[in-house]
Amino acid sequence: MRTWIGNWKTSFKRQFIVPLMAAAMVGGIATLEFAKPASAAAPVAAPTAVPLDNNSVSALLSLDQAMETLAAVSSGDPSRRLSTG
Repeated sequence: MRTWIGNWKTSFKRQFIVPLMAAAMVGGIATLEFAKPASAAAPVAAPTAVPLDNNSVSALLSLDQAMETLAAVSSGDPSRRLSTG
């Protein structure tokens, strides 16, 4: 009796689980193929930025110098203090 039940369980597993796993794999691959993005083309590059002109560069440099001076004043560095005269 135990052998018959054991054989039935093994047979049932093979007859049910193997086709179920095969169907799951086929379904997964099919889903991947249908759900993937439409094209694999490389994205178009954005237009390049306009080069900085002299006015923009000088404005950035003065801002940088002001930030460095402010940081020196905040940290207590006496060599970088604001001149009052």
